[in-house]
Amino acid sequence: MTLNMAGSTGPPKIKKNASRKGKKNWRKNIDMTEVEESLEEKRLEERTGGILEEKKDSEIFLLDTGGVDPEERKKKKKREIRPLKCHAILSGLPGVPDPKPIRNRTRTVEERMNPVVKRKLKSMAESGILSKKMTGALQHRANHLAKKKSTEQERQTRRRTKFDFDLWDQDQPETEKQEENKDENDWLDKETKTHTEVWTSKHIPKEAKLRNEKSQSLLPAVEVPHPG
Repeated sequence: MTLNMAGSTGPPKIKKNASRKGKKNWRKNIDMTEVEESLEEKRLEERTGGILEEKKDSEIFLLDTGGVDPEERKKKKKREIRPLKCHAILSGLPGVPDPKPIRNRTRTVEERMNPVVKRKLKSMAESGILSKKMTGALQHRANHLAKKKSTEQERQTRRRTKFDFDLWDQDQPETEKQEENKDENDWLDKETKTHTEVWTSKHIPKEAKLRNEKSQSLLPAVEVPHPG
């Protein structure tokens, strides 16, 4: 058994007197090949420099009055350095206009700030009055720079240069013990630590730390009754 596959290529044939009632029959019984070809031709022109109908004659044609020297024709032109494909895609097609010329832009914090508040903060900064947030930021920055400066030599070498202890001794040197016992969150403020501990159920109030359970009452503890 042989199948005739010649007629299976291309769009299906459309009947002459086919019904065109309803959108389903429009799509099925209307030939759109000419429209698709014209749209594809237009897209090709956009990709290759722009639509020819919208261009002027001076942009398409050129009147050559000087000619070209035959010696210059023999010289090979250097290949132009074209941008990368990823960058060319971002710059858009040469003949296609931007579909959305006016785009939304996220404003910065300073642009969103109220001008009255901005003037007030500026006058306070000029007079030497800083907010608590700014003071904390400056303190954090100073601590970071001091820590960076103290570890500059270590970061340059990336290896131990001073061996003032026994490598094979079981006891660790005091410097390593101090580093292990050092709190990782030492750079945080006290308020930040308290705020974090409250939400993690690790916060102990100041009164609870100073409370002495033995001095609460002079009465003896409640005695459990005898089971018999």
